[in-house]
Amino acid sequence: MKKIKMTKEEVAKLASLSKIKLTEKEIEQFSNDMETIISSVDTLDSFEKDTGIKIKIRKLNEISFSMLREDKVKPGLEQSEVLANAPFTEDGYIKVHGDTVGNDSA
Repeated sequence: MKKIKMTKEEVAKLASLSKIKLTEKEIEQFSNDMETIISSVDTLDSFEKDTGIKIKIRKLNEISFSMLREDKVKPGLEQSEVLANAPFTEDGYIKVHGDTVGNDSA
């Protein structure tokens, strides 16, 4: 069985693309974790090949829509009902504090 390792550089690039900030310690940990995950998947694949027993794992794109619940349209609230529950409104809209919109520090 070939050992596949995800390098620290690959983890750092993936984190950057995902806009996730990781410390050097976290990058090292994720690199080790990914090696364990990849090894586990490889073990399952080897098991299937060695025993002929098919392991059934469903990937998201393989899930049949018949397995999901049916969408049902339900009546929504009237604008006046929504605005009645909002702490601040203005001209038919819910008013929020400017510092809560687009704040990336949260």
